Amino acid sequence: MARLRDDESTLLNRLYGTEFEGYSFPEPRDVDEPTAVACMRFALRQGRELFLAGAETRAIESAIVAITARWEMDHMTVDVTSRTIQVQYAPPGATP
Repeated sequence: MARLRDDESTLLNRLYGTEFEGYSFPEPRDVDEPTAVACMRFALRQGRELFLAGAETRAIESAIVAITARWEMDHMTVDVTSRTIQVQYAPPGATP
């Protein structure tokens, strides 16, 4: 991934150099808690399946970012390590 950006200040910048680069995503917005929970559960299930299929960490992270971006979520943190996936939604002024 020689083309990775050093600036990952926005969630969508994390898709640079992946198969999701250049996709058109809706504008992010703050979503309600039930929607955020449903999206994160779906993203984590997809991440788990990619883990089980032997996907690389970067592919798992970019898939999770693309899923949450498609659901118009922002203010996300995604951390994928060798054995865990952590996803957090923390909109400004609200409890994460």
